[in-house]
Amino acid sequence: MWFAFPPGVERIVVEQQPFEAQGKDELGRDCFNAPAHFAPRILALKGFAAAGGPVEPLPGAVMAKEPEDEAAISAMAKQAEADAIEIRGLREDAVAKTAALGAVTAERDQLKAALTTAELKIAALEADLEDKPAAPAPAPKK
Repeated sequence: MWFAFPPGVERIVVEQQPFEAQGKDELGRDCFNAPAHFAPRILALKGFAAAGGPVEPLPGAVMAKEPEDEAAISAMAKQAEADAIEIRGLREDAVAKTAALGAVTAERDQLKAALTTAELKIAALEADLEDKPAAPAPAPKK
């Protein structure tokens, strides 16, 4: 599997196996070929990534034959990128939903305050009615 070095890095040792740049990918990054079972260890290192596109050999570099499972690893890398994009979208949706929830909560709080104010006014009006003497009954009409 092809891996890209981060800028400024030319060599790496994984499980006592040294690797150095053997070519450049489409993005112009120095790349090296390592067994696929090293992928989790290499990709966990800061700045290391799967090579982007075909790798052009450096002058004098001995190019190793691609492992048979390169296609499967490439497919997994593409799926991981697609998953990362989906996760970003879900996070953006969550932020939007949180903002909408905040707006609804603020509106609910305003309505609660308005209801409390209205209930207090009704209670005051009822108290005023109780304090006033009852008006005499109207005289019957003849």
